[in-house]
Amino acid sequence: MAKSFFAKRVPLVGTMAVLTLCVIFFWLPFAIRGARMAVEGMKNDVKDWLPSDFPETKELDWFRINFLGEQFVIVTWPGANVDDPQFKLLVRKLRVDIGEIPLEPAVPGSQDNAESQGDDQNPEEEAATTAMVDPRSEEVKKEDARAREIGDKYGLYVRNDLYENWSKQGEKWLHGDGDRWFYLLPSGELMQWAGGSHTANYLYRAIARNVLGDYSLDGVYVATLGSAPTVDDSGKTIPNRYYAEPQRVTARFFHNVTTGPEVLEQLIAENGPLWPRGSDYAGWTNEEKRVVAEELAYERLTGVLFGPQPPINFDWTAESLPETIGKKEMARLPEDWETQVNGYLAGLLRDEFDGDREQLLTAPHLIRMRHYRAMFREMGVEPPHPQSCILVTLSKVGRRDLSRVVGRALMGKPRGRLLDLATGECQIGPEQLKLGGPPIDNVAIDEEGSITLARLVVFSGIIGLSLAWLSFRSIKITMMIFFVGGVSAMASLGIVWWCGGTVDAILMTMPALVYVLGLSGAVHIVNYYRDAVEEQGVEGAPEAAIGHGWFPCTLAAFTTALGLLSLMASNIQPIKKFGLFSALGVMATVILLFTYLPAALQLWPGPYKKRKKGEAPASSVARVIEGFWQSVGAWVVANYGKVLTGAVALMAVVALGLPRIHTSIQLLKLFDGDAKIIRDYEWMETYLGRLVPMELVVRVDRSAMRSNGDDAADEPVVTRDDDQQTSGQQNATVQPLMQYDFLERMEMVARVKEAIEAEFGDDGRQILGTGMALTTFAPELPGPDGGGLLDARKTYNRRLEQSRPEFLASDYLREDKENADELLRLSLRLGALNNVDYGAFVNTLKMVVEPILDAYRVRTQVLGHLLEKENGLRGASILVLGAAPQEATARVAPTPVEETTMQEPAAGDINQTQLFVDTLDELFRNRGFRTGDSRSQQIAYYDPSLYPPEERATPEQLKEYLEQFQVVMMVDDDPDLDPGILSKQAGWWLDARDYRYLPLAEGSISAAERKIQGDSDATVTAIYTGVVPVVYKAQRTLLISLIDSIGLAFVLIMAVMMVLLRDWGQPFHLWRNSLNPAAGLLSMLPNIFPVVMIFGVMGHLGVLVDIGSMMTASVAMGVAVDDTIHFLNWFRMGMSQGLKRKQAIALAYRHCATAMTQTTAIGGLGLAVFGLSTFTPTQRFGVLMFTLLVAALIGDLIMLPALLASPLGKYFAPEPVDTPDAASPTEEAKGKALAADTVADEPTPEPTAKEK
Repeated sequence: MAKSFFAKRVPLVGTMAVLTLCVIFFWLPFAIRGARMAVEGMKNDVKDWLPSDFPETKELDWFRINFLGEQFVIVTWPGANVDDPQFKLLVRKLRVDIGEIPLEPAVPGSQDNAESQGDDQNPEEEAATTAMVDPRSEEVKKEDARAREIGDKYGLYVRNDLYENWSKQGEKWLHGDGDRWFYLLPSGELMQWAGGSHTANYLYRAIARNVLGDYSLDGVYVATLGSAPTVDDSGKTIPNRYYAEPQRVTARFFHNVTTGPEVLEQLIAENGPLWPRGSDYAGWTNEEKRVVAEELAYERLTGVLFGPQPPINFDWTAESLPETIGKKEMARLPEDWETQVNGYLAGLLRDEFDGDREQLLTAPHLIRMRHYRAMFREMGVEPPHPQSCILVTLSKVGRRDLSRVVGRALMGKPRGRLLDLATGECQIGPEQLKLGGPPIDNVAIDEEGSITLARLVVFSGIIGLSLAWLSFRSIKITMMIFFVGGVSAMASLGIVWWCGGTVDAILMTMPALVYVLGLSGAVHIVNYYRDAVEEQGVEGAPEAAIGHGWFPCTLAAFTTALGLLSLMASNIQPIKKFGLFSALGVMATVILLFTYLPAALQLWPGPYKKRKKGEAPASSVARVIEGFWQSVGAWVVANYGKVLTGAVALMAVVALGLPRIHTSIQLLKLFDGDAKIIRDYEWMETYLGRLVPMELVVRVDRSAMRSNGDDAADEPVVTRDDDQQTSGQQNATVQPLMQYDFLERMEMVARVKEAIEAEFGDDGRQILGTGMALTTFAPELPGPDGGGLLDARKTYNRRLEQSRPEFLASDYLREDKENADELLRLSLRLGALNNVDYGAFVNTLKMVVEPILDAYRVRTQVLGHLLEKENGLRGASILVLGAAPQEATARVAPTPVEETTMQEPAAGDINQTQLFVDTLDELFRNRGFRTGDSRSQQIAYYDPSLYPPEERATPEQLKEYLEQFQVVMMVDDDPDLDPGILSKQAGWWLDARDYRYLPLAEGSISAAERKIQGDSDATVTAIYTGVVPVVYKAQRTLLISLIDSIGLAFVLIMAVMMVLLRDWGQPFHLWRNSLNPAAGLLSMLPNIFPVVMIFGVMGHLGVLVDIGSMMTASVAMGVAVDDTIHFLNWFRMGMSQGLKRKQAIALAYRHCATAMTQTTAIGGLGLAVFGLSTFTPTQRFGVLMFTLLVAALIGDLIMLPALLASPLGKYFAPEPVDTPDAASPTEEAKGKALAADTVADEPTPEPTAKEK
């Protein structure tokens, strides 16, 4: 008898099975290394969620090129303020790290002496050490700068262990980018280690060092730093300065450091930006002026760099004061403080709030802050310093690998530099330390994904192993199955790394999926192997199992891969990567199934034996499952009509929930409520301020900017030449009076900031905290001219121009690197933990900002027209119809809403007309226009709605009135104003009603869109960027991706099923036998059953679909079709052998139901463990995959058999015809044998595998 393939002898090796395993185990280390490197290189950045060609992604890239502040980290802890020695110490250490303060050897009383003695001093003593002038020579400074540049280039940093003298050369080790290692020799030479940190090199080094005594190092020369060690007159060796302190060579991860107390002092310093000036403060003492400046500064900085005053836990009673300010502050109060506080509060309530404490508790925060601070001054003490923070912006080096800056010490990674300084050198408790900002979000996503993997993968494996052992009662078989699943999972990660990809938190769910699919295929092959052994014995059983399983397993893997590849239709990059690499991983499992598994079964046969004729099958869990499904199958076939009708009706009802599906991508909803980042953000948003950045940049064309030297009094006649290009626009010689000086440009961002905070701030919708802009650091801006203040504004503008270099050094003013346009940044902060719809917020924000910007466009149009006249603006007159200006505080009439209920804005939510007219009024007043003064440039307003009907102008009066003005513009509709008639009566008519911006309305465009369309008057535009627009776009894209991927998966899988279910017994014919459309379409019913059921229920229940849920839909369809193919394969085999349809269904139950149940139990329960994850996408993925697998099992073992038993079953395989010529005697015998074998208690022998 010829030997089977895996039993064949191979010289030097043994058998083909041994050779196969040798090849597999040769490649195994590559898979392990790839998986390890992929996990270590895991990286998340919200910006990378969208393709690089999306406008939102381009704008965020553009913002990061021009500004640094978007990559910021807020550092704080309870009690962090100017009185806290740990606060001062951490600030100083950060500045040493940046290079602002030198790290020098011990010099008595110097700042650097404190640095070198840090290990021996407590934080308070170290912070109190006095600084000295930098004692370094210029040569040393240059060498230090060179060393830091080298550190930046290679990303060098010192880990907790320097591994000093590891190779017996006295060297000290530093870690660099890309997991590279460097070492410093005592001579000052910096070398890059040429060795590797993988397993093979580790073993080689262990043998070389411990056995051969070889400690040599193989390194590549990088640079020599400093001078060689010397010996002084006393004989003491003076080491190389960089070898002695390797910190001098480390990379600078931080760009700059800003603290609340420092900014406060800059603003309130004598003659500083907020120092009171002018006759109003004549006779005031410096102390009184400082109080005024301090209150104004706190007003600007509260919610950004300072926490609220009073703290949130103060309820305006004397009893709550000790807990609010703490023991240290209480010690400063007078002995009768309680009496004084009660007296002050009683008078305050009586005089200001009608005795109602509730009015005080709900008063605007600025009013509460002033009263709170005044309370302490009444007692003769300074108010307590409020909670503050340190704002750290990251350098380019720091942004390369955020985990080295703010990462926790997890899974072998060192603690990030910021955490090392704060918790290590400054002794701030890890739980006390609070960190926030975009880098923290990205690193937390990495860490939670890694923690989940480490915590749950072992638990998941234990559950799977236990269930597999219960199913097969064999440790050998169980280990083989899990080898396939485990290696497949590692190989899928390895493929990512070897292909040059990077792993993100979403892709970390891929190994679990590939693991389940690998298990599924292995369980089917093992069941086929068991049947083959019971039928023909151990000899040749592995080949027989592969013979049965190669076609359905390959086809199942292929269709599953198609379902995964359908995720490539998504524009969300993590989902796209998940689809591609998961598909590759699934196909890689097929290789293991058909190589490792049969080879292992050949060498280590399972505990099964050949059944004798008439012998009943051995009792086992598998046989119990088989018997159960035989009974269920018999009932389903007998009641196919009821079952099929009920299943289809249930699907139809549940499918009504699909249109109700809503998606959500909220960064902090990726984490469990107990995650540290959530606890930190809750504390910070309570005691400091809101944290999620939304950036708005006001762009002013270079052509519209006027420097201080250009504010000439003359008004030359303007000329326009459409062929001349200036800053990309068709402009000509632009008049100084049409341009904006620096003060006016600063007022642009001030107007926008004021309107935004009125609508969204604490006195409006309570969505935003205090914003930061250039005006935060500038003196109080003067009001619009309107006559009489022109000289004062010019003087103010000159002062601003002189300070322009300082403003440019801040992160709130830039000149565009491409075209020198001026960029004025407004940094907004949203709440991180509320349920604000980012899309609704961005749209509402534009509705506030765009009318203001459009006023600048209209102002340019009007001035351009007037300046074309001979007299220019002298004696010019403008009439505005339809609206009139109000005070700035009445610009916006917000409707306060709860943070959790913000929806898409309606047109009437924001008074865009008032925003537009108020801005327009100020702009014209700055050009000397006055109201009611006919001797100068005049502007007038007529709004009929402000007058009683009897006082409104008649058409004749209105006509006569219009004739008095050179320019007439209409800004709002009114029944008494007919633009068709008025436009003919006016001298120069301008219909300015197109300023309204409605995000969803056709024809509504922004200022930036006008500029793109060639509007040369749109010289002031806005760019909305930051994390919020990117997340909003990703949220909208997610729903589109869900629909597209499900649709694509459906089409691709259906096409495969149409080909698969053609009549393979007949010759191929392009038109008659190339496809089976009816069967292919019908076969998709059980495949879409789990998707419709689970996602339909989610729609009915209002459960939001997040990024973890979205991936499961296409995956579930691919997994469901796996079992469908196995079931249909056996059903069609039985029909081809002459069985009746019901008998063929019973045959399919016997051969498939057990394996399908086992794979669902092993894989589903293994994935369900991930429902315990603290990382929400992984949690959702695990729970949904379990429920989808159960639903798929129901669809394939209940709905599909009912479909096959119904009259529709004829489309899958024709019923055999009972005629004498229908089948040969041999075929008839085979059919009878198969039919008899479908009855569990009548073990009639089946035909051999060869016959099958």
